[in-house]
Amino acid sequence: MRGFRGIGVLISHDADLIDATCGRSLIFERRHVGHRNVTVANVYQGGYTQANAQRRANDERDAGLLRSARREHERLCGAQAERFRQVQHANAARDNGGRRIDPKDHDARGALHLAKATSLDSGASRAYAQLNGRIAAAERKAASLSVAAKRYDGDIWMDAAPSHRAELIRIGPGVVRFGDTTPIDDEALADDRTPRPDGSPDCAGECSHLHVDGGLWRVSAEGDDHDRAGGIVGVRIPLLSVGPRDHIGLTGPNGLGKSTIIGALLRAAADVRTLSIAQNTTSDDARRAMTRLTGLPAEQRARVLSSVAQLNADPDKLLTGENPSPGELRKLLLCLGLLDRPELIVMDEPTNHLDLGSKEALARVLADYPGALIVVSHERWFIERVVS
Repeated sequence: MRGFRGIGVLISHDADLIDATCGRSLIFERRHVGHRNVTVANVYQGGYTQANAQRRANDERDAGLLRSARREHERLCGAQAERFRQVQHANAARDNGGRRIDPKDHDARGALHLAKATSLDSGASRAYAQLNGRIAAAERKAASLSVAAKRYDGDIWMDAAPSHRAELIRIGPGVVRFGDTTPIDDEALADDRTPRPDGSPDCAGECSHLHVDGGLWRVSAEGDDHDRAGGIVGVRIPLLSVGPRDHIGLTGPNGLGKSTIIGALLRAAADVRTLSIAQNTTSDDARRAMTRLTGLPAEQRARVLSSVAQLNADPDKLLTGENPSPGELRKLLLCLGLLDRPELIVMDEPTNHLDLGSKEALARVLADYPGALIVVSHERWFIERVVS
């Protein structure tokens, strides 16, 4: 795409692809102006990372301008209140020299009222008029300023805690066969060689390899592909250990066995409270989720809907009984699953079907999750946000 010499327009929610391809970014944003939200389209230089940094800087600047405008409005209102108090005090002091006026002395009472009116019609009234005008101008300025209408900058309700175990999962080293979730260790492989017709061991099975670098696990075809794996086609893994607070990102090209590894990890975590959200959800998943949502007690349902809103989704659509889209269903499944206080969350391609705002919100929530987390994703920036 970079080699194309004409005009290119890319519509995408893939931050890495935008960064690798685009020199300018047109971003649709929700802005709050006055008392309503509007959609605007703003142009930024650079790909998504550069554009998003500029957008955040603009948002901080706009928020600062709005805070300043509101402070000025409050200051002027305070000055007006103080001016009113001073006028009242002056009138009281001038109230016939502090002497009580006979209710039947109409001349004295009339003179007092005239004095008050004259005082207010002169300097005090001009000061009031000036302050009223400045206050109105401050109100118009504050109402004209726009700020980002973020629905996902609050804290999500999360009643979860890490497991007290020192280790949740431990498998390998060995090979996990495609289509199977039971790892075969190296010692078993040595005893499970299928002989060739000439009687020699069959060692032609090709294995992809899982490379571990802290919280980043990467499946690759690189390495000794003709690994002596007893003719078994699968993924060769080192010793894998998942602690109670580990956040792990699993990445790599399609077809090399990421789902196979996830299956083996889930099998080994059978006795761990686990929330697992698959890459491809179904209509049955949606039906079960909506049934559970509507059957929750009012307090729990409110918590779930509030959490859904913090993930940049519209909870009102769920309340109407409308079936959620795949992306919205993924958010709902996460928020419902948190009710069960999972010790481990496993999500396979969680950013599929999500816009960039929703991805940002999901990354923030998963990064704050206190338990163990395993995320499969092709989006490098997303993994960098959530792994430890």
